[in-house]
Parts: sequence; C-alpha cells; structure tokens
Amino acid sequence: MTAASAKTVYDFKLPAAKGGEIDLAQYKDKFIIVTNIATHCGYTPQLNDLEKFSEREDTVVIGIPSNEFGGQTPGDEKEVVEFCKVKYGADFPLSKKSLVRGDKKIPLIAFLQSKTDSEEISWNFEKYLILPGGKEIKHFKSKDLKEIEAALQKQL
Repeated sequence: MTAASAKTVYDFKLPAAKGGEIDLAQYKDKFIIVTNIATHCGYTPQLNDLEKFSEREDTVVIGIPSNEFGGQTPGDEKEVVEFCKVKYGADFPLSKKSLVRGDKKIPLIAFLQSKTDSEEISWNFEKYLILPGGKEIKHFKSKDLKEIEAALQKQL
C-alpha cells in the first residue's frame, strides 16, 4: 500500500515487531495513536503514559521504532519489545523498525502527514491521533501528551 493509493488509514498494515502484521482496519471503532518511539531518548518515559492510553477500551497505541534521531533506538526488534515491556510496562503493538522521515519513510507516515498538513517528523515520539472512523486525524509534537489527553476527553 502506498500513501497515494490509500483511501483511508485503515488500508494500511505494518509488519509487527513480534511477527505477523498490525492491520489498522481492526481498529476502525477506536481512537488510534500512532507514534514513532525510541528507547534511549529524553521522551522515552512517555512509553509509560502511552501504555496507560492503550489500556483504555476505546484506544489503541501503535509504536513505530525508529533509529533516525541520534541513533536513539539501537537494538533490534526483540530488544525494543523487551525494553518497552520490562522498563516501562508498555505492551501495545510495535511495528518493526522503520523510517519515518524523508523519501523512504513508510507509507503510513506519509499518509498521516498528507492528511494533517504536518511537516516531516522532527524528533522521537511525535504522535498522530486518529479518531474512530478515521474521519479526523490530528498531529502532535513530541512533548504534547497533555494535549492528546485533552483531545481524547473532548471526543468522549
């Protein structure tokens, strides 16, 4: 699937870090938070907060590990999954390591950027909030966890 050929966010599937795939179509009735994660970043403690979002029945978090910003995700998929679970209790779906900026970024990120008119991802833990049904997508910078919580509360 390419960003240009996709009609909705639910057309995308990501290769899962634990094997298999993450099919966004299974989350049509939920809030989806897509974020590029890192294991050795000042924002890495957000994994704990993101796990709390994912524990809500109406929300799923999908983490996309990326090593593009200062080499802050040096491990392989198995190491990233283990780090997130052991250090922060984060057990939400993670994709395989992916590029999230430039010409080779994964199609899902290109699609989300096109729907929000957002610029290139500039650091780890930028987030996209997709409302149930996919009609509205919002972009948040790395530090904007409180704004995501407010956006979720506003929709309830």
